[in-house]
Amino acid sequence: MVLALLAGTTLLWNVCSQSSRQRFTPPSLLGRVLTSHRALSWGLTPLGALAGGMVAAHMGLRAVWLMGASVQTAVVTGWRPLAPRAFREAEEAMTHRPAVRGIARSESRRQIVREDGAMHSDPS
Repeated sequence: MVLALLAGTTLLWNVCSQSSRQRFTPPSLLGRVLTSHRALSWGLTPLGALAGGMVAAHMGLRAVWLMGASVQTAVVTGWRPLAPRAFREAEEAMTHRPAVRGIARSESRRQIVREDGAMHSDPS
């Protein structure tokens, strides 16, 4: 029962976090952000397995489950009050920033095409 609940919440977390990451990341940085997240999450997994194995070897398997539950509870408890404000601020920032549909290069400067079709010159 606990494993099914853990699997369900993990699935929900993955979908929500990936969706919000894609929603609030500027298109020009999306590949970097998603790749960095993937590298960190997959790269740290072996370290977590090593730490869990060391705890299990010294304190028993029950201690691993209790520590894991404690960490997840602390993260959820700390994240819950911050999440609505953070998403609200991100939504407000998105409404004040012009959405970028694509970037076209000209000979002298970059031209940014906004969603409304207007061209915007970028001096860089």
